[in-house]
Amino acid sequence: MDKIINNLKKAIYYIIPIGLFIWCSQMIFNDSIWLDEAFSLSMISQGFIDIIKNTAIDVHPPLYYIILKSFTWGINFFLKDNIIWASKCFSMLPILLLIIISYKDISKIFGKRTAFLFNIFILGMPQIIKYAIEIRMYSLGLLFVTLFYISYIKWDKENTNKNLCKMTIYAALSAYTHYFAGVSVGCIYIIVLIELLIKKDYRRLKNIIYSLVFLFVSYLPWLVVLGKQIFVVKESYWIENITSDTIKEFLKYPYIVNSSSILTNIIKILLLITLIIIVLKRKDKYN
Repeated sequence: MDKIINNLKKAIYYIIPIGLFIWCSQMIFNDSIWLDEAFSLSMISQGFIDIIKNTAIDVHPPLYYIILKSFTWGINFFLKDNIIWASKCFSMLPILLLIIISYKDISKIFGKRTAFLFNIFILGMPQIIKYAIEIRMYSLGLLFVTLFYISYIKWDKENTNKNLCKMTIYAALSAYTHYFAGVSVGCIYIIVLIELLIKKDYRRLKNIIYSLVFLFVSYLPWLVVLGKQIFVVKESYWIENITSDTIKEFLKYPYIVNSSSILTNIIKILLLITLIIIVLKRKDKYN
């Protein structure tokens, strides 16, 4: 009986995330795009120098477009020159890499249960599924931020220069992919700095400062462009002021299913039940 249960757990651990990934992937093979995706396609129709120049006029950094252009060159042959399918494949690739990272690294660091939940959240949240195939930089930014955090965890445990270098590289890649990804990385750096200051671990604090210096130097060529972009959009940026209602919308947004209140409420109930079970199971183990 125990052997059957263990085999069932293994099957669930591997089959459900892989099944969800396959289910998400079938949405690649359609020609439906919206304005921002059309903009991405127009960017990669240009040369690399023009991509950098024209991205500087926009409100994003250039790395996504450069990598996307390089990728579509290589894969177009297999997709019969369908640039939309090729570009959507590229958006799904970081999601596939996140699953592999989950099995390879997250399971070792945090345990298999956390790795399984990570995969379920990455692949199962309705709005994340939408962004996973969109011809934009969101899934790539998510990948780089995750790699940055895992590198930090490894550095925190092993204290090796190799992981510190990886941290810095992934931080730079995040910031060159999307500004919000750069902000996420910056928040993690701030938390790490505060923690090391509280612990008075000045040796490791010095290493983090070195990392930040290298990050600053690597991003220096784009800082002037960033300043110009902020100046251009500051008077007419489309994001509204953040209020309590805005925060509520942010919290429920990943779980909204095509504006269907019924399905969204089902997900809310399932999440609430899950939370109650976790609290009841853990109450004797943790404060």
